[in-house]
Amino acid sequence: MNIFNAFKNRNKGTVFLTLETVRSTINMSQLYNVNSSYFPFLRNVRVELLNMYNIMKLTTDQIKGGNTLTEHREFLTRRLHSLLGVIPIGIFLIQHLVVNHFAVYGEENFNKAAEFMHSLPFRLVLEFGVIFIPILFHAILGVYIVFVARNNMRNYSFFRNWMFYLQRITGVITFVFVVWHVWETRIQLGSEGADYSLMEGILSNPFMFWFYMIGVLSTIFHFANGLWSFCVTWGITQTPKSQKIATYATLIVFLALSYVGVRTIITFAYGV
Repeated sequence: MNIFNAFKNRNKGTVFLTLETVRSTINMSQLYNVNSSYFPFLRNVRVELLNMYNIMKLTTDQIKGGNTLTEHREFLTRRLHSLLGVIPIGIFLIQHLVVNHFAVYGEENFNKAAEFMHSLPFRLVLEFGVIFIPILFHAILGVYIVFVARNNMRNYSFFRNWMFYLQRITGVITFVFVVWHVWETRIQLGSEGADYSLMEGILSNPFMFWFYMIGVLSTIFHFANGLWSFCVTWGITQTPKSQKIATYATLIVFLALSYVGVRTIITFAYGV
């Protein structure tokens, strides 16, 4: 039992290697006549090796089974992470950008759109159930992925690995930006809603202007590039051709939403 526990706690690769070594030793012992009176100790050695082999074989089978369950759980978690990035977070992002874009058509139009969103029934339930909790889960798991994920040069191209790298970088930037934006325009105001004059005052500061510019573009990139990953993760795009088409489609999404976001920021900051 002590041998069993010792090998159970060892590195998986080491256990498999040691298992192969024991099996090879058993095979080598068969080259000798273990029944010969000249080598009586070989019988005992071979019996002990067979016992050790059976124990280690049981251990490796348990390790493989445990890894299968872990990988399955991780696969489902990543699928949920990808889904929440599109529904509802992605939908909310698009809606938020469109509402803010009303600033381009004048202060009054923006304030009406903002007041309409602020006066929605069950607003707090919608904010926490559809926005804050999904964003928090997506962000926490995303931070975990940032630290454990590695580029995959074997299965993906140089370009796609760069997109994966930028996805992690923009994920961190987006997290910082969203936390500050929610604090500045929602939590700090309490029951009051944000209006045109508030955003104008924030973005007239050059530092905050560039902070919002980088934050908005990073958020949009993270969403658009995440759409590509969503399509792959959920089996929508399985062939190289379909993945290439998805790359162009998500690029269009990024450019379109970026125009909406940048145009809105410039309007708040400079009134044009």
